[in-house]
Order: sequence, then C-alpha cells, then structure tokens
Amino acid sequence: MPEPIQRFRRKGWRKPDGAVIVTRPSRFGNPFTAADVVACGIAVPETAREAAVEMFAAWLDCGLGVPKPPQERTRVVLLAHLHQLVGRDLACYCPLPEPGERDVCHRRVLMERANRPRTPERAAADGGRLIRMQRACNGCGGGLGDANDAEIHAAISGQPMPDVRGECLRCGPAYAKAVLKELARAR
Repeated sequence: MPEPIQRFRRKGWRKPDGAVIVTRPSRFGNPFTAADVVACGIAVPETAREAAVEMFAAWLDCGLGVPKPPQERTRVVLLAHLHQLVGRDLACYCPLPEPGERDVCHRRVLMERANRPRTPERAAADGGRLIRMQRACNGCGGGLGDANDAEIHAAISGQPMPDVRGECLRCGPAYAKAVLKELARAR
C-alpha cells in the first residue's frame, strides 16, 4: 500500500526510490494555497490548509464549484497523468499526520483517486442483490474503480456524473490532447 512521505529541504534528505514528488510546481501540485484561501475569505488561517485540500478535491473531481479555479488545462494534464501515481509513495512538504489523525494534505486526495478500490462481485448475506456503484470511463467504458460517496449522492439526486475520461489509461492521453486543443482554439 502506498505511503505518504514528508519531503524536506535539508542536506542529506533523499527521496525514497519509487516515490513521486507531488509538491508545486510539479504537475501534481495543489494549485490552491492556504494564503489564497485566507485572502478570498473562505477560511481563517487555522483551517486554511484543510480548506485548500478540500478545494483541490472538488476541483479535481469536477472542476467546478470552487472560487478562482486554475486553468482547465492544469486539471486535464493532472488527470491524464494520475495513473502514474498508482501504488506509488507520494512526497509533499506537508507534515505527516499523527497516528489516528486525518492527513490534511492534497497527497491524500491524490492517493485516494489513484488507488480507488475495485470491489469484486459478490452476493448479499441474505441471498439478495448487493448494490454497488462502479465508475466507468465515458469514452471506452472501462472500469475505473468504486464511486465515492459524493459521486453516489450526485447520482441519486439526479446530477450528471463527472467526465472521467482523463483518469482512464486508454482514453486519458487522447482526451487530454483534445481538451488542450479545444482550449487553445478558444483563445
């Protein structure tokens, strides 16, 4: 199972083999800073880092619903390369959580998205049907893992499911290229 790693800027620190750096300015860096969150009046300094992580998760999932979103190009590129994080340790400057505490860092969001569980088919204990919701690529229909709670609630309330072609190993690169071409044309 992948592990979070705290990155340091001190002499002698080395990134462990196989780990991926997810700090800014890498393609996996969180475009929302704690300072931006405080400046926009979204959170107070004590909760700013957590708010920035939640904004990152919302932006990554749907690209909408967050103030001052970064360019769509950044999101598309990140999603097209998300498969590179599967099973890898992720390194960020954010401190590691104490045992039993929640990891307040965007690397947690990246680890959750890249390593989504894939629930196997099974019957309920009483012999009835077991209902589960799997995510599928909007392009090829390939399985992308279990839906998260937010996606399930959105589907139940009749909202459209997000376009997840960017997360697909087969469709991601072509989808990213098409979106980037469309964005360039719109300028």
